Amino acid sequence: ILGGVRIWAQASDTLDFILILEAYGLAILLGVGVGTFNCFAFMLLPVWRLIWGVVTGPLIILSAVLYIFEDLPLMAQKILWYNPLVHVTGTARWGFFSTYSPAYINAPFVCACALIPAFFGVLLLRRYGRSILYL
Repeated sequence: ILGGVRIWAQASDTLDFILILEAYGLAILLGVGVGTFNCFAFMLLPVWRLIWGVVTGPLIILSAVLYIFEDLPLMAQKILWYNPLVHVTGTARWGFFSTYSPAYINAPFVCACALIPAFFGVLLLRRYGRSILYL
């Protein structure tokens, strides 16, 4: 869609593919990390699937996809800064729009939010994987 819009509008803005790939890489890392932990949690705790569905339902609203993070009140910024998807969205937006220059992005924070659940997910799946399969 963005490619079609850029061609139709004859946009002369340059894309920063490094930032775009960084955003996609962070999103993939976050998805794999949280997904690995959820793989364990969904099998062992069936109620976790319901909790996860309720918690992640409003995620598109809370991830700065529909608005710009800096346009929010300071109190909302302080709270939403702890959502790693806000950093991923900001990085992608920065790659597509050269005039956008966010100061809040923290890639190591996103990596930590991805690698900690991945570590515990792999650890728990390695320890309890066989017993979960036979439940």
